Amino acid sequence: MNCPMCGGNLGENDQSCQYCGTRRSEMGPAFNNQPNTVNYGNANNYGNTANYGQPNSYGMGYGMNAPRNSGSGFASRAMMNPLGTIKKIRLITSLICILIFIGVFLYRNVFMMRDVKKDFDDFSVTFPQVLKEDKTSTFNDNDAEESAVYSNNNIAFAYVKYDMSGSDVDAETFVEYMDISLKSGLDDYDQIKLVGDKLYFYFSEDDENYYSLLTAEKKDDDLYMFIGYCLKSEESKYSSQVGKMIQSIKFK
Repeated sequence: MNCPMCGGNLGENDQSCQYCGTRRSEMGPAFNNQPNTVNYGNANNYGNTANYGQPNSYGMGYGMNAPRNSGSGFASRAMMNPLGTIKKIRLITSLICILIFIGVFLYRNVFMMRDVKKDFDDFSVTFPQVLKEDKTSTFNDNDAEESAVYSNNNIAFAYVKYDMSGSDVDAETFVEYMDISLKSGLDDYDQIKLVGDKLYFYFSEDDENYYSLLTAEKKDDDLYMFIGYCLKSEESKYSSQVGKMIQSIKFK
């Protein structure tokens, strides 16, 4: 006999299920009846009782005391309590979904949001998040000596290296020139402020509006332009990270 609640094996003399704790009195009338016996001991005082309900080697019983459920194992328990099996499947499915959610959350908010130091040939910079190279950005300059852009869905970093041999233009003058040049070179260019060698501005690209910080530094005959930017809608959230990223630049 099996427990109707969990499908566990239930002995004839067990008053409760040893697996789920359900009392026999709570299992319904079919589980409260005492085993039937046939007694031939009245007249001759033999006192023997006949019990024909013993199971055979295949788990089947015969007579009035035969077990109500033939066979054993998971399949028979599932047949006895299909609702319990469905609950277990739902529980396992829910646990798997929770684990997937936690994994995605940790990947996006811990792994992808860690500081990453990036070494270039002449300098290094610390990205506040994991960034990947982006070859489609407006700031990739094919006419420059070097250029590269790294980005994710939150922020981006770009640098351009120019050969300034024979030119006496310093970093501040170059940034002032870029302020004029970007007005015609970028969509929806809007200067926020120009402070020394740092230019703060808005621009648009691919129907998105961005907040940006541009600065420059001259080393010997080379001039480096650095740009950090994020979505304008996320300015309050990521503008400080953009600033720290630009400040982290160190030449070798």
